[in-house]
Order: sequence, then structure tokens, then C-alpha cells
Amino acid sequence: MKGNVKAYRPAAAEREINEINDVFRKDTDAADDVNPLVMTSIRLHARTRIAAKVYAAEHGMKMQEVIEAALEQYIGNK
Repeated sequence: MKGNVKAYRPAAAEREINEINDVFRKDTDAADDVNPLVMTSIRLHARTRIAAKVYAAEHGMKMQEVIEAALEQYIGNK
């Protein structure tokens, strides 16, 4: 749940809680509303995964950023 921490911040303790929406707030990042992140599951060859992790570490990126950038370049969509 690392990526969704902002969406699950509890409401202030002094507020009255009547429903679940009083406890959990929706993430207000406008970019996520237009192009939200979605979970996917893929299989990679071990060498490809290691190469991607090394590239990410060398460039100060997350694996997600490396894979998304590579797919955008390959497919041509942003």
C-alpha cells in the first residue's frame, strides 16, 4: 500500500464519523484522476528484471518509472 498512502490518511480525531468516507479521503492529485495508476502483473526473464533494477538504481528511478518510460517509448503513447 506504499503508493496509496495519501488516499488512506485518517480524518482528524475531533470530527464525527458516520460513514467510511468520514475516515478515508480520496487522493486529490488531479493527474491521477485523468490517468490513474493501475496494478498489473507481468513475468520477466530474471536477467531483464535485474538489468531494469540496475538501470533504475543508476539513474535514480523506480522500476515502475523505467518500465513505463520504456513502454511509452516502444509504443509511442504518453
